[in-house]
Amino acid sequence: MQKQNSMKSIRPRAFSLAEVLITIGIIGIVATIIMPMMSAQHRERQTTTSVRKFYSQLTQSFAKSNAEVGDPTVWSLYFPNSPDGANNLMDVAIGAYYKVIKDCDSNGGCWADMDIRYLDNTSSGINLSTDSSYSTARIVDGLLVATRVLDPACSLVYGNEKNFTRVCGEVLIDVNGKKPPNQFGYDTFKFYLTKFGFFPAGERNDLTTTFENHCLDSKYGTGCTGWLIHRSNMDYLHCSDLSWQGKTSCANIFNYDHSQGI
Repeated sequence: MQKQNSMKSIRPRAFSLAEVLITIGIIGIVATIIMPMMSAQHRERQTTTSVRKFYSQLTQSFAKSNAEVGDPTVWSLYFPNSPDGANNLMDVAIGAYYKVIKDCDSNGGCWADMDIRYLDNTSSGINLSTDSSYSTARIVDGLLVATRVLDPACSLVYGNEKNFTRVCGEVLIDVNGKKPPNQFGYDTFKFYLTKFGFFPAGERNDLTTTFENHCLDSKYGTGCTGWLIHRSNMDYLHCSDLSWQGKTSCANIFNYDHSQGI
């Protein structure tokens, strides 16, 4: 009898309903904190991969066009903001290399009919569905592309380094099509066409659309492309002490602020 009582005394105690509910509640609270962070991280990784892939292909496209047609000064870019020049830029730089699903030329229709927003949620005043100075298209992988002529002679100087001393035009992309947020630095990114190739806006040699003043201050977002290309992250959305010479990523993912642009 004593042995049986001893065995009963070590029988494991079941959890009460209250304890189970408390545990589930704690798990739910933790999940509500962690899941948005994981989702944002996944989205940013996808965006980074898409932009870097596009830039790699854009570089190859320029090499092909430069070899077969010549440098951009002979691409019939006409004059600044020329619709026909933008169409020719699109045809030579994009159409000859990428699979174009839909070519809207300067007639609109490919991009969302709304102003692209800056990082601070204010309007950029750029509506690529109505602005005829841009030629627009939808290419493979759902990317939207827009081209614009800045100077057909490629004589604009945006920096001291060779890459930015002969600027001709610009290319904008939206990595997720017409879906929101349609915002510079989140899903919309800028590249420059120069006589020597395509280069991301905001890289360290760009003195016009600098990373510090057009991305890191969380105001514009037009200068974020260079950081994303060269640092392979979008941490400029989450911490403000990054620099080309110093800190290259946020120290703690749990400090991320996911409230902007979503």
